[in-house]
Amino acid sequence: RKNEDPAREEGLERWFKPVEARFARLTVLRNSGNGGAKVVEFKVMGPEKATVHPKRKSIVPKWQVTFPKAVSEAPKSKIKYLIKMKPKSVKPGWLPPGKTWKEMSGWVRLYPDFSLNGAACAKSIYGESVSEIVYNVPKDAKLFAASIGLGNRHRKSSVIFKVFVDGKLAYDSGLYRLGRPVLPVVVNVDSAKTLKLVVEDGGDGLAFDYAWWGDARFIKK
Repeated sequence: RKNEDPAREEGLERWFKPVEARFARLTVLRNSGNGGAKVVEFKVMGPEKATVHPKRKSIVPKWQVTFPKAVSEAPKSKIKYLIKMKPKSVKPGWLPPGKTWKEMSGWVRLYPDFSLNGAACAKSIYGESVSEIVYNVPKDAKLFAASIGLGNRHRKSSVIFKVFVDGKLAYDSGLYRLGRPVLPVVVNVDSAKTLKLVVEDGGDGLAFDYAWWGDARFIKK
């Protein structure tokens, strides 16, 4: 009961200890997302008296991002944060009244769900849809890395993160909504000249699309 997690592509699983029963009933009281209520798939698993073993779930919180060692173990001397660089061009998308893109960049907490738990990122690039920020890649850079996610907890938030290297698509998050974990982005920029960070609106307008490139940085050779 009270399963009000936001909808996500892989669906929703609920496991509990097996019980002897003659029937199973699903009661839908309301849909917290809109006026309708839908049951797409409802299963009762296993033969009579069988024990169903659920798949082991990850114990890593959805807000905790795991990077490869080339990123996570890079020394401070090899890290160059984009927030400390002057971008080649900025199309910031929507901005709160009286705020600038530079003021919106910086510290942010990225939320994967309705809880208050999130990834705290101190050196982040603001990317409210529809945004497009271009940087010149330092000559000694080999990787671009960032944590991507939403800085608010609204179920109508929906964006698409894209990274272009020298004009070619190098990363596409697909439709990103509340309910997905904060994601790591690692892109090879060795010998590249330009890096373009794009946030699209997910096809439903820009309302509540508060997106950030968390701790966006170049990793030097």
